[in-house]
Amino acid sequence: MCAGAMLNTRIARLVFAVRDEKSGAGGSVIDMLRYPGLNHQVQVEFGVREKESAALLQLFFADLRRDGRAGRRRSTRNRVDGE
Repeated sequence: MCAGAMLNTRIARLVFAVRDEKSGAGGSVIDMLRYPGLNHQVQVEFGVREKESAALLQLFFADLRRDGRAGRRRSTRNRVDGE
């Protein structure tokens, strides 16, 4: 979905830190952003501060697995009667 939005809006360049080897269309699983059959390609650069970013992501998901859904801050937008 994000790759499609980048192609439709003609974004010229994408810079990110860490590839997701399980999903992603920006060069991780497939590379829609540089697919020659499309009429627009996006310049992709990855690995910017890769080690630091990988450590932050690992810590975030470790905390999420440890705390589960109860550990997340719940949104107040959809609450009914202050629940």
